[in-house]
Amino acid sequence: ELKLAYPFLSDPDWTVFKGYGTGAALGVPLPAQFLIDGKGRVVERILSDFLPKHLDLDETLAKITT
Repeated sequence: ELKLAYPFLSDPDWTVFKGYGTGAALGVPLPAQFLIDGKGRVVERILSDFLPKHLDLDETLAKITT
């Protein structure tokens, strides 16, 4: 529906969320983003409180190894 050019995970049961331990407040998961390279390694972890903090896209994508 969103026509994203990358995979997007919806985790309504918090299964993956709990595995990454990103935190919650008032029973709601806090925003978090993980950039995972082609080998399955987390190359960037962005944890937020209530307002997401995004890194520069070019800088972030340069961290990906194939």
